[in-house]
Amino acid sequence: MLQNIDVPTPDLAATIWSNYVEVASAALSQGQWRTARTMFAAALNEAENVNFCVRRQIASLHGLAYAEMHCGGREDSGLHLRKAFRLICQGHLDDVDSLGRIACMLADFYLEKKQPARALPVLKTACSKIRLLRGWQSPALIPVHRRMALIYAEAGRNDKADYYVSRIFHSGDDTLRSMRSRSFS
Repeated sequence: MLQNIDVPTPDLAATIWSNYVEVASAALSQGQWRTARTMFAAALNEAENVNFCVRRQIASLHGLAYAEMHCGGREDSGLHLRKAFRLICQGHLDDVDSLGRIACMLADFYLEKKQPARALPVLKTACSKIRLLRGWQSPALIPVHRRMALIYAEAGRNDKADYYVSRIFHSGDDTLRSMRSRSFS
């Protein structure tokens, strides 16, 4: 005889997901990377399979990628970041801060692998989407522009590097004023 199977209600599913993320975040803050990875994986499973929610899926992927980076799972981290970035670019999230953080993490992943040609399109896409949603003065653009300036400077594209440094300069961020005054030639 079959028993009734309890299916979590949306409110209960949200609470379960929040609990996983809360434990994962606490583990991250204490440097317990494997526990964080396990909890973010459970949160991702909850977001993808039990009570499908793209926003929670993106947040879970972001956290899981961060934990994977610290557990030696660099390739898995890259997969999670690419998936989160793709979901955001498909219009599932209009949180420009999350977009900027995920794009920068993914770009850093590519830069660490000496693949600036893969990092740049990610940053350009993030830049376009952030500008579209919040305009040129959005603080979420600063870390994106920093990485773009770095990539162009390292490639000897000083005109492009200077352009992005000037965007940062005009945003009011003081950390790169000295870089702006320095010649890239």
